[in-house]
Amino acid sequence: MAERRRSLRIRGSRKYDNILLDEPILNEYFSFNALPVDCKLKVFSYLDHIEKGCILSVCKEWYHLLLHPSVWDQLSIWNFPVTCLRSQIVHERVENCYSCYKKRVHLFCKFILCIKPRPKRFEFKFNIGECSSGYLKLVESLMINLNYRECKVCSLNWKETPCRPYWVPPDDDKENDIMYRHRLRSRYFVNMFDLFTKKATAIRTLVMPFDWCSRSVKCLTRLKNIHSLVLEKYFVFQCLDQKMLTELLAGLPALRRFMLEVWTPSAPTLALYSVSSNSVAYFDISQSRGFYLKRIDMPRLERFRVLRHPWNGPLVTSDKINIPCLYRILVSGAPNLCTINDHYLEPEWREFCYPRLDEVLRSVCSCRQHKTGWAM
Repeated sequence: MAERRRSLRIRGSRKYDNILLDEPILNEYFSFNALPVDCKLKVFSYLDHIEKGCILSVCKEWYHLLLHPSVWDQLSIWNFPVTCLRSQIVHERVENCYSCYKKRVHLFCKFILCIKPRPKRFEFKFNIGECSSGYLKLVESLMINLNYRECKVCSLNWKETPCRPYWVPPDDDKENDIMYRHRLRSRYFVNMFDLFTKKATAIRTLVMPFDWCSRSVKCLTRLKNIHSLVLEKYFVFQCLDQKMLTELLAGLPALRRFMLEVWTPSAPTLALYSVSSNSVAYFDISQSRGFYLKRIDMPRLERFRVLRHPWNGPLVTSDKINIPCLYRILVSGAPNLCTINDHYLEPEWREFCYPRLDEVLRSVCSCRQHKTGWAM
């Protein structure tokens, strides 16, 4: 008996060393069905929407539990397989797979509208300009009929459908006109975003492509509780007005993390921007092109990310381009800055530019002192 206790003690965890091991060891397991209903719902809520759909047919109890709104509070309506339905195993063209994908999306949204959950997280990735697919009406229907007061995280990709295969031809001949397509989609976006920001006022994290216009900026400034904001480019060489950028940052008092991607035209008379915020601690413009700073006023800024990209404008001589030095801008406007990209600043960085910092500036700054080549 002593040998048995010793062997069990060696194999066991240290925190059980003081437990008497005289009782017989039973091979028991705890059944999932023995859990309280609230625990079952919590477990189901961690599954993705495809897994939830698979277990709907396990038993009647699980089917009825999965009809509870709390199970679907993490709402992602785009990630479905681009394959044929079971009833259409054989098809004549590969385009039919995408048709089955669209059917899955519509059936899932119809199911969600019947349950009416209160999303805490909402995500979609659809080209709302693809009128024949009905994505815009689908998204607007979800925005109108669901309660978004508890929604904290949103990812709204309204410019493209990643699941659409590249070989599927355009649904409309008008899509061949690129500018027409961009303008039409931007009008759809503004109306949709206006509707959404009136209902989802508690958002703290938002990721989306952004069409810079006065109305869209006004809609975005309704989100006073937003903490993290990622604005991706809508299309290449979209002009950004300084007034809209100033209005946006002034209207978001709780903003702490701001990632901005814009591709503005590069030319000898390129625009230089001022950025001012009393709340932003993390500022990332590393994906932007043609976006150059002339001044910042960010007293709480701690982390700054920036990259230098190839010149996007016409061929000009370097003496015609004069961009302010990034070091002087940061010294005067970001007193609490700790890092530039992955470089941790030394305590005396504001007094003088030490060699390691100068190396960093030569890779990111576009002024005449630090720039070499055509990277801007």
